[in-house]
Amino acid sequence: MPKVKTAVSLQKSLVERLDKLARERHVSRSQLFSRAADEFLRRHETPALLEAINRALEDDPQTEERARVRAMREWPQERLIEKTVTYTLEVNGRFFVIKNVPARVNEETGEQFFSPQTVERLQEIIEGAERPVRVIETPVFDYAA
Repeated sequence: MPKVKTAVSLQKSLVERLDKLARERHVSRSQLFSRAADEFLRRHETPALLEAINRALEDDPQTEERARVRAMREWPQERLIEKTVTYTLEVNGRFFVIKNVPARVNEETGEQFFSPQTVERLQEIIEGAERPVRVIETPVFDYAA
């Protein structure tokens, strides 16, 4: 995909925070801006798309469809908050603990949602693309014992 260079004026403190995050995520500043812009657009395009679908269904829905649309609108909306979480995974008997992972977390259930870019980054880490920050030893217990 062709790329376009652009110049943006930002506060120095914001650039410093962005550079720190880029270093922590092992990505370039450009990649960080690109991912952030993509995430921002996705977050704002989804409600517009949903509204367009709802408008289309309102134009001439049949009785059954109308009831479904009404039920969907009355369904409680999930409240997701942006957080960093600790992601854990076991692969072939090896445990991975990855700290400071950006996620959207359901306030009520604690369920975590990750962007496609975050999932790609997690896969890179797990596939051994870099050295761990530290290694820990942990006891293992058998529940049935």
